[in-house]
Amino acid sequence: MYRNKCFKLIFIILLLMCLFFTPPSTAFAATYYIDYVSGKDANKGTSMLMPWKRCPGMKGFTGHYSHSAGDKFIFKGGVTWLWTSGDHLFPLTLVAGGSAGNVDTYTSDPTWYVGGSFTLPILDGGQQAEGSTVTLGISSTLITDYTNKVGYIKIDSLQLQNIGYPLSATGGDGSGTLIRLMGSGSNIEISNCILYPHSVEAFGIDNYYNTTNQSNILIHNNTINYAGRGVIYGEPGYLVNNVQVYSNHWTGDASLQNALYLGAGWHGDGLMVGCRAGCGTDVRMSNIQFYNNKMDGSWSRCTALYYSDGNTSNTLIYNNIFATENTTATTGSGGNYFIRFNADGNDFGTINILNNTFSSDSLASLGHGLNMSGAVGLGTFASGTSSTVTIENNIFSGLEIDVLASLNGVATLTMDHNLHNPYTGDGYGEWAVVGGIWYKYANLAALHSAGYENHGLGASTYASSYPSFATIPTGTPGSGHFQLQSNSPAIDAGANLSTTFTTDLLGNTRPTSANTWDIEAYEYEADSLTRVATQNPPPVAT
Repeated sequence: MYRNKCFKLIFIILLLMCLFFTPPSTAFAATYYIDYVSGKDANKGTSMLMPWKRCPGMKGFTGHYSHSAGDKFIFKGGVTWLWTSGDHLFPLTLVAGGSAGNVDTYTSDPTWYVGGSFTLPILDGGQQAEGSTVTLGISSTLITDYTNKVGYIKIDSLQLQNIGYPLSATGGDGSGTLIRLMGSGSNIEISNCILYPHSVEAFGIDNYYNTTNQSNILIHNNTINYAGRGVIYGEPGYLVNNVQVYSNHWTGDASLQNALYLGAGWHGDGLMVGCRAGCGTDVRMSNIQFYNNKMDGSWSRCTALYYSDGNTSNTLIYNNIFATENTTATTGSGGNYFIRFNADGNDFGTINILNNTFSSDSLASLGHGLNMSGAVGLGTFASGTSSTVTIENNIFSGLEIDVLASLNGVATLTMDHNLHNPYTGDGYGEWAVVGGIWYKYANLAALHSAGYENHGLGASTYASSYPSFATIPTGTPGSGHFQLQSNSPAIDAGANLSTTFTTDLLGNTRPTSANTWDIEAYEYEADSLTRVATQNPPPVAT
């Protein structure tokens, strides 16, 4: 009996220890499903059969939700979330973020959709800069974080559209941003989305309200159109490090850009990086990579398709297509560049512009002020810095000036292995304009005498056929194909840059023959002319 009492006592002690010393339960990440058509916020939201109507963070969400790092929110394919006067859905505010290895994700599932086949779910603000319907109003956004400092966020495989405040409305200025993260933390990714803002801005990311450094901003594999620009900025006193923008198809829309400029003074910039006013000479963005992007279509009133507003350090731009495809004059007053570093921008470190294709052949014959002024504009760098600029393996075709570069503050400018084909019919046609007093170099011999383009190529007179592109643009987005034909002088004429990268825009290994690199974004392959023609078809207006 004594033994039984001992066993009972030991059991009770162990039970009490379990009750009082068990650690609190750990919250695990979950997957939630959202269907505006058949969902209800009263549902649990954790299955396709019992989805929510709205996503947590959307206006009007009434469901029960407790966040865990790594939560995933699945929007049903083929369904539209549209702001209406009866349901003010937006903005979707990111109130919490993930953690290392547990990224919060807003996305879709190709196996869950309505209709005959999967299409991306659509988040629609209901207003366009070119239209007359007013919904959210001025400076609105669909997805936002201003003050919560969320990090480890991924926005993937969604279609976001229609956020522009109509220019025709009272005080209409075309403002609006699809994704505005002005207080977020690090590790932000936007991927595989369709972004049609019909406004001045597709996305805006900076640490304006964060007051800490940021790192790891990834924008990739998106289709972007009907946008004035996208912005990634640092702020005074805080650094944004490791920015990668790659494999996006960005189509210019000249009619929208003209309307934004004439109606509200906005200028389209494609991608805009750097720092707001007040940064002085401090570096606010570092280690920027812009690669494997296609920026085509019709561009108007743009400072540049890639515009650095200053205070950046270490920029790598490679394997991109920069092209105008419109054939009517829409660029307004001129001064437009494909790449531009601001004249007083204090850009530091290394700037490498490698294996890109720059074509303004569709506009070349229109002459000064109506075509693209230049491919690369390098402004006045900070005096006393040791900026090193390398421009190599690029094709320049149909431009007034291929490279415009001040050398103030530049320790080294290397320009070689490029193919030059500037338009010479309007009194310009400069291969390069270099130096503080603007020395003009209008042919290969002149560049040789200055120590540039010792291995460069060029024609004495402009000819759109000289680079031997597969197809010169015919006036509509997607009509230009910039793969090389077999007779192109750019084939096997480039420098080996394998210490920096080893593939072309399509992912082909460089080189493909003779151990010699080709000039431009595509490495020549005999069977790739047909493949490249199907890459990135022009977007459909929505």
